[in-house]
Amino acid sequence: MSAKLGILVVHGMGSQGPGFASEFRNEVDRRLRQAGGLDTLVAWQPAWWSQLLEPHETALWDKLYADNDLDYIKLRQFMIHNFADALAYQRLGAAKSDYYRKIHESIREYLAQLRLALGNQDAPLIVVAHSLGSVILSNYIWDQQATKKQKRLVQGRDPFEKMETLTSFITFGSNLALFSLAHDPYTGFTFPPATLPPHLKPAAQWANFYDPDDVLGYPVGPLCPEYAGNPQIKDHPISVGGLLTSWNPLSHGDYWTDDDFTEPVAKQIANVLARIP
Repeated sequence: MSAKLGILVVHGMGSQGPGFASEFRNEVDRRLRQAGGLDTLVAWQPAWWSQLLEPHETALWDKLYADNDLDYIKLRQFMIHNFADALAYQRLGAAKSDYYRKIHESIREYLAQLRLALGNQDAPLIVVAHSLGSVILSNYIWDQQATKKQKRLVQGRDPFEKMETLTSFITFGSNLALFSLAHDPYTGFTFPPATLPPHLKPAAQWANFYDPDDVLGYPVGPLCPEYAGNPQIKDHPISVGGLLTSWNPLSHGDYWTDDDFTEPVAKQIANVLARIP
């Protein structure tokens, strides 16, 4: 049976590998299989964007460490390969190339690969994005909806790449609230997109999951009137992690396979599939 729905999975800050989403996919696929073999109707595409930054960050560390006496080596390396991602991801207006553009170009190419797996069709799309990945995709979506006068930097080449078929946006451990401080006022993008086919709009949902103990995860509803007054955008406080992480900020990395997250994700995927002819 051919896939009818595409799912793009986007990681957050930190060193990652190409298989970063494997355990999450396996867990959600298991739930979809139990729901009647729905896993066969889904095409997955992980978006591994950190590979663009890691060589740059490693080269920086090598230069800094070569001839300097530095303490807390492991902590410094952690900072460069994690929180520096957010610093490097900047839109530099005068520059012809920056990591904002490079990362968005990689997102567009991953979408192109996913579209190919869907038979080159502009099929319904679900985006699942963690942490900084939710910021990247929020910006990507906003740019696609922007007018030419607003100079979008990376233009989608078809409705799928332009996010016109975005049926669900699932964010978790999102720090979009922190990045909203760069804008006064902060203006949200339109969800669901006006271009979404009418039969899919009732199932459209932006579900934002956060653990109250996760200091990098925040609600999105309060950020702007466009989100606060939208019944299809909902914040979901949940508890993730085990005995050592569920009660503290280490919960930020524990959403991926936690039942409190994977179960509602699988249900939302099933809800969308039920709307696809």
